[in-house]
Amino acid sequence: MNIVAFLDADDKFTGQMLINRPIINTIQLREIEDAIVVVSRLVKKQSIQQWIQKNVFYKEEILDINEELKDKKFIFMV
Repeated sequence: MNIVAFLDADDKFTGQMLINRPIINTIQLREIEDAIVVVSRLVKKQSIQQWIQKNVFYKEEILDINEELKDKKFIFMV
């Protein structure tokens, strides 16, 4: 899995770096094609999915090998 960015929904840290990856906001996320967002169980993924209009998964759902996801770009929400 290639984590390409971290999502900052509150836009407090946009433009900064975390673990050598950029922190982006929702507008920037919508511009990334084939992005997959990974969220913790603390949030409801269905509401996040409607809000950001991207595929959203809990980390437990993507820990197993899934060949269909190998060429996708992953965004983690911070």
